[in-house]
Amino acid sequence: MQNKKIDANPDPKSPANRDWPKIVSNWERSGLSQKAYCEQYHIKPHIFSYYRNKLRAAKKRDKKLIPLKAMPMNANASSDYSSDYKLKLNNGAVLSIPQAAEPNGLQVLLKMLGVLSC
Repeated sequence: MQNKKIDANPDPKSPANRDWPKIVSNWERSGLSQKAYCEQYHIKPHIFSYYRNKLRAAKKRDKKLIPLKAMPMNANASSDYSSDYKLKLNNGAVLSIPQAAEPNGLQVLLKMLGVLSC
């Protein structure tokens, strides 16, 4: 079995070590076609496309997430919050949602949980 040599000083010109969010952002603002931008900055077009698509997928994934704040239950508090909506999940967990919850965020959450259809 061969031991792989690990480079302690990675090549800054390596595609994996470049600042792709900045590069893609600069391209978007440049007004150049992808081909022209790649030629001007000596970037292989297929490498540029790979990282651009990777960033797009990450953005789409991030848009599907909504922030939730977990709050510990007070042992002395009543477990019956009549002003909250309660949603029992398949795993047995109960999601308590205040009536004052922002409707759009609630709609997204319920769609993600499969409670509402798209």
